[in-house]
Amino acid sequence: PRQTLADRLSGRVTHGCRSGPPTLLAPEDEKSLVQYCIYCASHGFPFTRQRLMKYANKIRRFRHPGETIPPLGKRWWEMFRRRHKNLSSG
Repeated sequence: PRQTLADRLSGRVTHGCRSGPPTLLAPEDEKSLVQYCIYCASHGFPFTRQRLMKYANKIRRFRHPGETIPPLGKRWWEMFRRRHKNLSSG
């Protein structure tokens, strides 16, 4: 849209930024989790959805000690899968 282009040209919107809420895990944490999933699968121990979410929740609790962090839900799983299409379904 014209307004989007005008915003980018004027500097009101930074190039490369994404819209929407931030992810619940930091990008580097998601990357590490994906790499660990691939590593485990290559050694005969593929992650299930429940196992992956358990690890993701542990990472969140580790990053926010002392805070009450609600567990990740089905929507997080769906968006995680959309962001990391290199993981097979299972």
